[in-house]
Amino acid sequence: PEDFDMLLVPGGLGTFAVLEDAESMEWVKMMAEGVETVISVCTGSGILAKTGVLDGKKATTNKFYFDRVVDEAEPNNVEWVRQARWVEDGKFYTSSGVTAGMDLAMHILGKLYHPNTKVISWTYSEYRLSTDPDNDTFALIWPEGTGAPLVDQASSNVPEDEAIPIDNVQ
Repeated sequence: PEDFDMLLVPGGLGTFAVLEDAESMEWVKMMAEGVETVISVCTGSGILAKTGVLDGKKATTNKFYFDRVVDEAEPNNVEWVRQARWVEDGKFYTSSGVTAGMDLAMHILGKLYHPNTKVISWTYSEYRLSTDPDNDTFALIWPEGTGAPLVDQASSNVPEDEAIPIDNVQ
């Protein structure tokens, strides 16, 4: 860990397999304890939570999988924040999704270097930046008890030959 300043824990559907992999979880915990800055994107905060490094901290995660992450990351003593694009608590930065992770990255660039660094970065990349960590539309779209469980239930009732091919989704 002394060779690194920062750890980025990505999320995605692979998160749920990692939560059951003791060797991976131990590695993440060791790295998180040894670095100055820990960042998670999307469901990656569930990995951090289950290792225990987020105990006593505030954190967020992807709203679609919010309830599942909180449940599967047990046991943990995390103050989960549903209405947040990202949460900063000490050396820990957690974002709610991929684009929220991009907003968080710009926030961190501004803190680590200079506020103009994030302005140059987001304008150069033609990215529409959200600078308000509490402006989280997806918390309204996917309130508690919705999201993945609701969609999983609905999609399980559709026969495979009647499912909409992903190529047709706009």
